[in-house]
Order: sequence, then structure tokens, then C-alpha cells
Amino acid sequence: MCGIVGIVDSSGEAISKLQASVQRMSDALAHRGPDDWGIVTLHGRRTTRRSMGCPQESAIPRAVKTDSDQTVIFGHRRLAIIDLSSGGHQPMGTGDGRFWITFNGEIYNYRELRRQLESDGMTFRSSSDTEILLALYAREGPNCLHKLRGMFAFALWDEEKRELFLARDRFGMKPLYYAQTSKGPFLFSSELQALLSSGWVSGDMDRGAETAFLQRGCIPAPKTFYREIEALLPAHWAKWDGKGLSIEPYWSLSEAISSFQNPKPETRKPTEIANHVRRALVESVKAHMVSDVPVGVFLSGGLDSAAVVAAVREFYSGPLRTFTITFPETQWDESGLARQAASYYSTDHTELEVTQDDFYTGLDEFFLAMDQPSVDGINTFFVSKMASQAGIKVALSGLGGDEILGGYKSFVHVPMLQEYLGPLGRIPWVPYLASNLADHLPLRWAPKLAQLLRSAPGNIEILWRNYHALFTDEQIRRLVSHPLSVVSGKGLPTTNHELRIANHEFWSIAYLEIEHFMIPQLLRDSDMFSMCHGLEMRMPFVDHLFLSSILEVGTWPRDGAESHKIALFRNMDGFLPPDHLRQPKMGFVFPFEVWLREALSNGASSGMSRDLRLLLDKPYYRPFVDRFVRGKVHWSRIWSLYVLERFKASVGET
Repeated sequence: MCGIVGIVDSSGEAISKLQASVQRMSDALAHRGPDDWGIVTLHGRRTTRRSMGCPQESAIPRAVKTDSDQTVIFGHRRLAIIDLSSGGHQPMGTGDGRFWITFNGEIYNYRELRRQLESDGMTFRSSSDTEILLALYAREGPNCLHKLRGMFAFALWDEEKRELFLARDRFGMKPLYYAQTSKGPFLFSSELQALLSSGWVSGDMDRGAETAFLQRGCIPAPKTFYREIEALLPAHWAKWDGKGLSIEPYWSLSEAISSFQNPKPETRKPTEIANHVRRALVESVKAHMVSDVPVGVFLSGGLDSAAVVAAVREFYSGPLRTFTITFPETQWDESGLARQAASYYSTDHTELEVTQDDFYTGLDEFFLAMDQPSVDGINTFFVSKMASQAGIKVALSGLGGDEILGGYKSFVHVPMLQEYLGPLGRIPWVPYLASNLADHLPLRWAPKLAQLLRSAPGNIEILWRNYHALFTDEQIRRLVSHPLSVVSGKGLPTTNHELRIANHEFWSIAYLEIEHFMIPQLLRDSDMFSMCHGLEMRMPFVDHLFLSSILEVGTWPRDGAESHKIALFRNMDGFLPPDHLRQPKMGFVFPFEVWLREALSNGASSGMSRDLRLLLDKPYYRPFVDRFVRGKVHWSRIWSLYVLERFKASVGET
């Protein structure tokens, strides 16, 4: 796990200027890779390297030589997890100097791939997964991506073809951003701040990003907060040849789901389905444990993180560290359940209590790590900091279980809304009446209900979008200063063409939750707020082979009002602690409801209070704040407005 940066220039800029840019970009990613760093420059017949062990430039002999005046510079920041020796140093090149790579992530099946390559006569000088990836690409080109199991983002330079190749893993667990400057070089990086520090990219805001954030709570790829920077989409590769960028997908979530779709009634017994899922999870967790450093687990009081620990204990009985966050506010505290799970599975358990004062104190560091606004990630930030300070470099998480196994309320609510609101929405006067009464009803969900009724409530995609929306379209019109029509719906599913899962509402919703919530928000935030502490977060539920295995059983029945996920885990005899199956789903959230209301009520006694009260100075924010204080607006709306305003202020936007 690392940070990668690079520049490809064909305009004839001075090499020293380009090297200084890459050094600044690399320094901006120091938190991602505190163990080692390296920079390689390729120009014409000369290749030079600078690194932690060799800060002065040194020439590297190579067999491939060109007379091109094109300059290519790769930088790398290393968090050493696989092959802790200097053999894993990056950027890494092939023996003949044709291919060079800077790689961020882990290839979990690299040992299997190595054995295959060795059987074909190849030899290796290290035990790193980077060298395997480099050799695999040298032999198979972009087709190698289909063989990779892992999370990754990498850049690879082909000196013979003079091509830059970029790729990102299937779910987008590892980020990759790029900028195509009009008269300067092509740049890429693991983080936005590195590109901004290069000196080649402006910090001008993409005005549509504000609307996307208010709709989604994040800014979905390929767009970013900044006008000149884009994100490579998950499951895509790109090539840059000096003339332009070509981008191609190599995997599709909707096609993966559709290929296994079986609309016929399920004939397997619930226990048979549960045991199949259990075996698939254990296999995925085992694959995700590959590491040359100890691996910990983030353990909340929920089912998913407990299931990850349970899966570890199916094949590993040695020392295992687990970590959880606790709160003085007992209504939000799950530490009791986490403690029970730690005892049940005999782990070395660590707890960190986060108080209201701790939260306020940590906000400056939290926003310093945030490279574009998001309503999520504060929990990952605190638990990752705790694990990192305890000496852990790798931690497993239960993220993805709700999306893939049907743990969210949307799996029940959206079909129910489709059934009941569809007929109502077709009555002409109902949407009109709902719109006019929305702001006057003493209900938090009245504006959202009005939008649901106005916008094709019989369409499951549109229902899901509005069910998930942070603010309604009408509310956003009041909050932004630019025309909503210019950016409305940016990055959102709007038509049925994405879903080819006929008559299968469970997997339709699973697709939407994965593609339009987990990938753009949860996975991105997990990387951003774990790597800011130099910690690698792995998610065994978010694995294409695990997903394929789950799809083989179709769906599974649930009992009454309980979720599909609880019904599934209930049939895994002895796998989870009994108390976990009896608890209602909470979700791992901070006590924002209490903390934000108290901060608003306490005048300007704290930095948080002062910042929140600044929202009252903007007439279009004030109604939301007033309604929140009266209990008529959910805390997530106020938190999102605070995040947006504070982030915009930090980058000089108003």
C-alpha cells in the first residue's frame, strides 16, 4: 500500500522543473508511505533514480534506449507490507529497462501468479507482488488485469512504445487521479492534493461538484471537486501516448450480477445457502490476510465486522488484535457487543473512547486529510488513527457486507415504496399536493416524500436515488448559487439501461448500493481516512470472487421485518455471538445528533460552535439549521453543510 505520482511531458519543459514538481507531489503523499520513497526519471538515453537510500541522482544502465525528448518521471511512497526488504522498492523496472511501474495496493493472489510465471521459466529477484504485476503486464499487457485479485491503482510506462498505462481495481478501492494540462505535461497521483502541489494544476472549483455533493454526500467519479482533475473510473484502464487519453473498461458490475441472475425460485435450504456464504467469506478473508506484517481487524458491534473475525478464526488461532471506538453516550455506543465478540473469538482487544471534546479537537486533522468533501469517514479516521498508533499497518473491515448481503433498510423500503407510491404518483393531484405541503408538515421526511411522489415512483432506480438523496432537488435549488439544471443528476443513475436484472429487485438494489454509494463514497473515504495515518484497510466483502460466489445462490429468504443479512447469518450455526443476532441494526455512527445540537446551543464557546453558527449567516442555510434545532431536520443535513462550507473555506472558495 503506497502513494503514486508521475508526469509525462512532451512539451520540452526543463527536466529540473519537472523533477521538482514530482518531488513536491511525492512529499504531499508522505503519509501514505512513510517507509521508503523513490523517484525515477526517463529521458532519451538516460535513466536516473533518487530514493530514500540514494538521495543523489544515479544513472541506471538499460538495454532499451530512445532518442525521444519526452520526459517521464515516476514517484513512489512506500508502506512496506509485502516483502519488507529493499527488493520491494519502487518505482520498479524490468531488467531490460523497457517497463517501469509505480504501484499502489495489494495483489492477494500474487503467489499463485508467481508460481504460474515460474512454471513458464521466469525468475524473480524479490518476493514482492509489484514484481509479479510488472512481469505479468510485460507478458500479457492489459489482459493481465483479468487475472488480478486485489485492490490496486498503478501506472506503467512502456519505453519501447512510449505509452503510459493506468489501471484501477474493479471496485475502485484504490484511487487514481489525473490532469491533462493544455500546454504542459500529463500528471497522475493517488490524491488530489498532490496534483495541486505540482504547480501545473489550478485549484479552480468545478461548480457542479457542489450540487453533486448535496445530492450524494460525495463527488462521484470521474468528476472531482476541481475543474482540471478527473478520476479514473473503477474497473477501467487508460493509455496516454502523448496525443491523448484513451479509456476502456475491463470489468462490469452490472454484467457480473446479470450473468449470475437466476429469477427462478430458490430451491436450496436456508442452512445450505448460509454455509455456502460462510465458506466463501472464509476463503475471501484468508486471501485478504496475505501480509508480511501483523493484520488487525476493526470490530464494531455489528454483524459484518464480527463475521470477519469469525472467518479469521476458522483458519487462524494465533494472536489477533481488534479495535473499536466507544462513546460516553450509551445510545450510540456498541462497545459492549464488540467486547463480547472479542471475548467470543479470543482477540487482543483495544478500545478508544471518543468524547465530544475529542471530536472537536480532531476536526482540524480530519479536514487536513480530506482532499474533497464527504459526509462520511469520520469513524474510519478515528479508528485508523488508534490502530496506527498501536503499531498496526493493516486492518480488515466489514465494509461491504450490507451492500452485498442485503443489510440496509433500502432492500425492504425501496420495493415497498415502489409498490405503494407507484399508484399514488399516477394520481395527478397527489404529487402537486405533496410538494405544496412538504415544508409545512412537522415531519423530517416530508420533503423527500414529496420528491418521491413527483419523480416516477414506479421506477426502482429513481426511487432508490431519491431515497438516498441527501437533499431534494428543490432544497438544492435554495442552497446553490448556480443553475441546478446545469449539473442536476451528475453521476446519478437516471435510466433503466444500467440494470439488466429483470424481476430481481434484491440484486437491482444491491447493484445501486454498490455502484452508487459504496464505491464513490465508502470506499473512497476508507482509503482517504485510513491512509492519512499510514494504515492499509482491507475489505474481504468487497471482492469480485466473493461476489461471484454469493451470486451463485441467487437470494435467500428473510423472516418478517428482519433484513436479508440477519436471516442469512442466523442460519450459520455458532458462527456469530448469539447476542449479535438479537440486536437491531445501528450502523457505526458518531453521536452527531447530540453533539451538533449542543454546539449550536452553546453559543460561540468552541471552534465547532463558531463554525456551525457561521451557517446562520447565510440565509439559504438558516432554515435548515433552525429546523434541525427543533428536531425537524436530520443531523446529516447539518453535518454535510458544515463539511461543505469548511472545506470550501480551506481551499479559498466561497
